[in-house]
Amino acid sequence: MLTACVAGLIAAAIGGVSLARAGGTNHGRTIRVTEVDNGGKFINITHTANGGPGDEFIFSANLRHAGHKVGTLDAMCTLMLHNKLQCQGTFKLLGGTITGTALLPANEPNGSTDHIAITGGTGTFHGASGEVVSTSINNNVSRDVIHLD
Repeated sequence: MLTACVAGLIAAAIGGVSLARAGGTNHGRTIRVTEVDNGGKFINITHTANGGPGDEFIFSANLRHAGHKVGTLDAMCTLMLHNKLQCQGTFKLLGGTITGTALLPANEPNGSTDHIAITGGTGTFHGASGEVVSTSINNNVSRDVIHLD
């Protein structure tokens, strides 16, 4: 269950930075990063062996480009009915944050691609909208592309 939660939401991240800004003059910009998990915690509130609806997974990841750390991701996924995860995360990058949310399958194989709605931002990314397209490489790494409208 823990691996499924990690793979599910980590897909909600970002992959290489072609530094972008959201808001006014940044429509159509793209940010690419590689997301590398650096820790997480499964919260089993249902007290079931494999987890159940309402259980949560909270994790953090470093965002990297060309071997350099360019930001972080902090996120939380809640296990829903029908083997789905409702995930929300905040990407902290130079200049501000970008928030995202997605309903994802709980058990996805490596190589799966997810689409995450960008719901807002702060600082340079104030008023951000668009989509994150995230492809899992393994249980700990995703390559993500943030498309800012």
